[in-house]
Amino acid sequence: MCEEKRTLKERLLAIMQHSRKSRFIIAISVLLLAALVGGAVLLGAGTGRSSQVPPRIYIGSEFEKTREAIMGGYDWKYHGKFIIADASHPQVFDYKDANILNASGSEQLIISTQKNKMDQKYNFKLEKLSIYKDNNFIKFDAAASYMNHSLYLQTPPEAGDYIYCLTLKYDQGTVDYGFVVRVPDYHLARIAQFQTPYIGNNVKVSRLAGLMPAPDPCFIQQYISMVTEKRPYKLTVFYETKANDSYPGAWPIVDNGSAVYLNLQKNALVLFCMIDNLDELTFSLRNSQSDGDLDVSEYDTSFTFQRDFFEEKYGDLTV
Repeated sequence: MCEEKRTLKERLLAIMQHSRKSRFIIAISVLLLAALVGGAVLLGAGTGRSSQVPPRIYIGSEFEKTREAIMGGYDWKYHGKFIIADASHPQVFDYKDANILNASGSEQLIISTQKNKMDQKYNFKLEKLSIYKDNNFIKFDAAASYMNHSLYLQTPPEAGDYIYCLTLKYDQGTVDYGFVVRVPDYHLARIAQFQTPYIGNNVKVSRLAGLMPAPDPCFIQQYISMVTEKRPYKLTVFYETKANDSYPGAWPIVDNGSAVYLNLQKNALVLFCMIDNLDELTFSLRNSQSDGDLDVSEYDTSFTFQRDFFEEKYGDLTV
């Protein structure tokens, strides 16, 4: 934990000291992305002239620099001739930083043949998508949709390195591509966007709570509550199980050495770093789904952390 805290603070300090977007620009970016996603429809992407070689594709997200996929095998028609190129499967490509995109869990990816406005647009659709983690194929609905000459895919919710293997169908033929999506336990660049000195900033505190990894894959974060009138300032983050899911271990959870507790302890460290005047943090969990309203009596597992506990061990947590 000490090494994690030191690394986290170094990263967060670097991010916060870097020239950041203004709050206005961030808000506009979020609104624009929401508008695009909300209006997405299952249509093909833009049009373009034929070329002798297939186009490159680029992968972007709201908070990260655009990356480029590695092109694999293809069959391609050009001036009446068919060009066939063989290549290894994208699962075994040698991926470099330029092919690896860092993204939060369940984040929207934007895939396009255009890195800038000068790049040619192509008509394409997703013919096949396979996703691998630790050399194993995983079943995951990436919620593919098309909008504005781009393909939209989602990232898996759990942390890990995921190899995306795509086959895209163009008017001129089919092409295989591969790239890596890295979902860290904590997506620091995004978390740093919502750092706040005040527990009373409901918007930022809510976003921070939602960006914390779930303590177990069966849980999702739904609600928060705050005490802001007087000290100690308190935050409670509520988790419930996903639909048709349940916690696989003994319930309620009482073991402070359990994976759930240790994961929540890490979340607490991050939240204390990001909310300067937060004094006390509680995580409450229920082994069922809510009906849309917060009923605190249903949350029968809770763990509470104090800022003093962490600062006695690690020093000042203020970023």
